[in-house]
Amino acid sequence: MQKLIAAAASAVILSGCSPTEDVSKETFKYAINNQMSQDCLMLNTRDSDFPVSVDVPQTEREKLISINSDRIAQYDALVEAGLLTVESNTKIIQSAFEDESSTITLNVYSLTDLGQKSFKEIPSNSNMAGDIKGLCAASYHVGKVLEFSEPTQSMGETISHVRYTLLATGIQDWAQNESVQNAFPTMASLLNTERRESATLVLEDGQWFFQEDI
Repeated sequence: MQKLIAAAASAVILSGCSPTEDVSKETFKYAINNQMSQDCLMLNTRDSDFPVSVDVPQTEREKLISINSDRIAQYDALVEAGLLTVESNTKIIQSAFEDESSTITLNVYSLTDLGQKSFKEIPSNSNMAGDIKGLCAASYHVGKVLEFSEPTQSMGETISHVRYTLLATGIQDWAQNESVQNAFPTMASLLNTERRESATLVLEDGQWFFQEDI
């Protein structure tokens, strides 16, 4: 399904101009921002549902080779920022070949009230993928529209190619926590970097859509 961008069409109707004659940088800036108002910069926590149990590496060698070491460091940063709580637990593992068992230590991470407030579930545009879940660190808005092509006819559609910049806005306090930014460097970079994007927009019934196949 195409993503709908509501164009500022009221001025077009009042003036009697066609939608293609009315387009401007401000038109596309407003339209893209309107579409992105429900989107967010999602923090990838590897696990989409909480509580989460993580096996704690016991030896120095395990700490070096276990992927759980990185998971624990990231979750502990979120604990420090107030998004998660952590409790220590244990589980018994029975050997498949011997009448022996071993005890494993677990860290169980749960969302706090702040974590639940920040946790979002966004429907995916793909029928093959499930909903996108995670902690919403910020939203995006268009800094400026760099350029757009004159709307033209292509395959029976009116299209325009738009280039624009994106900036993070509404950044959550926890996302600016030093430990969180160190544990999630990709997020930290996205929060502090102006991104350049491009999209092809299609005009249909006086409204602009993102074109799925560019």
